[in-house]
Amino acid sequence: MRWAFWKRKKFAQQPKDIVREELGFGGYGLGALLSNLAADEYLPKLSFPNNISVYTQMRRSDATVQTLELAITLPIRATDWRIDPASDSPSAREAADLIESNLFGGMTITFDDFLREALLALFYGFVVFEKVFEERDGYIVWRKFASRHPQTIDKFLFDETGGLAGIVQIGFDPQGRYRRVEIPVAKLLVFIWRKEFGNPYGVSVLRAAYKHWFLKDLFYKLHAIALERWAVGVPWGKVPPGTSETDKNIFMQLLENLRSHEKAAIVTPSDYDIQILGAQEGSRAAQAFMDAINHQDTMIIKSVLAQFLNLGQGNVGSWALSKDHSQLFLMTLNSVAQWFADTINRYAIPQLCRFNFGDDFSEFPELTFTDLRLVLQREEIAETISKLAQTAVITADPELQKWVREMLDLPEMPEVEEEVSLPAPETTSERRKIIANNANNNGHKFSDPFGLQQGASLRALSDRVMVEAEQDLQTITRQMIDSVMEQVRQLVQRADSGQPSALREVGNIQVPSHLSERYELALYGYLTNAYKAARTVYLAATGTNPTKPPRWVDFYLHGWAKAIATQHCADLAATAAYETLRHYEISKNLGQKFSEEMVEAALVNRMANELESLPKEVEALTETLFEPIEVNE
Repeated sequence: MRWAFWKRKKFAQQPKDIVREELGFGGYGLGALLSNLAADEYLPKLSFPNNISVYTQMRRSDATVQTLELAITLPIRATDWRIDPASDSPSAREAADLIESNLFGGMTITFDDFLREALLALFYGFVVFEKVFEERDGYIVWRKFASRHPQTIDKFLFDETGGLAGIVQIGFDPQGRYRRVEIPVAKLLVFIWRKEFGNPYGVSVLRAAYKHWFLKDLFYKLHAIALERWAVGVPWGKVPPGTSETDKNIFMQLLENLRSHEKAAIVTPSDYDIQILGAQEGSRAAQAFMDAINHQDTMIIKSVLAQFLNLGQGNVGSWALSKDHSQLFLMTLNSVAQWFADTINRYAIPQLCRFNFGDDFSEFPELTFTDLRLVLQREEIAETISKLAQTAVITADPELQKWVREMLDLPEMPEVEEEVSLPAPETTSERRKIIANNANNNGHKFSDPFGLQQGASLRALSDRVMVEAEQDLQTITRQMIDSVMEQVRQLVQRADSGQPSALREVGNIQVPSHLSERYELALYGYLTNAYKAARTVYLAATGTNPTKPPRWVDFYLHGWAKAIATQHCADLAATAAYETLRHYEISKNLGQKFSEEMVEAALVNRMANELESLPKEVEALTETLFEPIEVNE
């Protein structure tokens, strides 16, 4: 602490102009004095603006370069882009909604088109957009990001410290008028790839590939010449001594005719000789050129760490090597995507937020994206998650489920309401009392298949499965209560607004069908798991497996679940109707506000009692299912 105090004291003593002053300068130095070329480039043909036409030729004329461009840009365009708010405050949410709606659907160009053109900075070194604003619905928004062709950029303008101050654009506009325009940096969005020492022209990813592309283009021309000269070969003939000039001419015409048609042929006397010269040499030369061309292709691909694209094309390559290379390439793609997002987050979003929410606004939303490794390796990631879950290294908690759904483009999880707090399950001693009280049911003694009288509880049979089943029932129960309470509120609001007859409709309160169906399905799962657990206990206690035909058991389980669900939903609706009328009458007599809490408490208590009775339902169900099937002889 004492050192920190000393440091602050010393810093405060420094002249204020030293804090911000820059004595040196940025920019790209001596080259600007000689010409308007990028000074870092030693090859004039690849200095700006000459390099723009060269890189355009490479992109549009070479299949390998085109493959590289698609391999880099398509995954970045295909990943999920989104706007994340800075916080949960209303102002941060409003800013995030404004940016998201504007960027992804509120401009005259699509976000994908904008992203595709911005990624051209990888190949040209830089790309410039002009921000075009407009006022819409009370906000200042982007109308579009208008791209400015690199060849129309005459030069970059700098401030006194070497920072970018703007550009000068020259050329012919769409109306054919020659124009020279200065655009300040506040109106610009400049994407610069590999900006080095303040050089605004950047470094293209094709720069290292240029030499190999140039040689490859040359080799293709020489290869074509070799094929033209040598692939067909030159006919050569030998005539015997003393052959007349007339026969020599006739023989020469025959040799010439050999190249006139693919079916050309000739028959000569035995003392004549014919050969085709250069065919083998031409074949060897052609193969040498192709080997050289393939080597240049390999080097072009290596220049952007995409060498895994070449694996499998010859007698070399392996899956493991391809995986290692592709992982490195995916890291490159992630860095490119992050570079694009950082440019937007620094030079576009804050400016628009300040335009709309004031200069003091600081809760800027951010453009983010899904990791490219998740987009391109979904199967491997899903398999890994499955293995980790099977070995209990990870559990399927809500956050993990949400992440997996987003990664695999699955539907979002349905919203789950807060679970109702229900009483704890009955203890084993309480269950024993239940069994004892029901020991004689219509003269028939329970066989106690759960072994409850021996101290085994329902939860002890299969703790994990039954706890999950009970939690599912509690979750759906909470949703059923909330749905019924919403119907109660609507009726009470109508009654309070001058329609007392609305309370006559309490008889129409019911659990929505989609919730009752989910409740029935959850009950079916609960009963199924309980039956399986009880069968295990019964087998261990008696040595007998009470196996019934699966369809017969399933029929009972479905029917029992439907009957219980129907009864519980009816009880919940009836309780809501009765308690609503009772508490509404009490509130009017006492001149108090209607108590929704009292009605909801009654519903919670009702459903808690219903769930507490499930072990007895399971007891009766398994009693029926464990009875032997009588077969009449």
